[in-house]
Amino acid sequence: MTISAFADALETSPTPVRKALRRLLTKHELKVLPNQRIVAAQITPIKLKELILLHLTLEFHATYTVLTFSKNHLINGLSNLDLKTGNVVEKENSN
Repeated sequence: MTISAFADALETSPTPVRKALRRLLTKHELKVLPNQRIVAAQITPIKLKELILLHLTLEFHATYTVLTFSKNHLINGLSNLDLKTGNVVEKENSN
C-alpha cells in the first residue's frame, strides 16, 4: 500500500502518515526491507510482556478516570431527578 493510499484510507493527507512512519521507524517499531516495503519489527517476548503490562496499566487508569467522572455525573443527575420527582409529588399532593 502506498503512503497516499494509506492516507486516503485514513481520510487524511500523506503528511501525517509520513510523520507517523518516520516516528515508528525511529523507535524501531517498523523496519524497512531491501525492497522498500515497511513491516512491523520482530518483537521479543520481554517487549511483548512490557507492552501488555503498559496496555493494562493505561486501560486501568482510563477506566478509573471515566468511572470517577461518571460516578459524580450520575450522582448529580440522580440528585436532580430526585428533586424534580419531589417537586412533582408535592405539586400533586397540594392539589
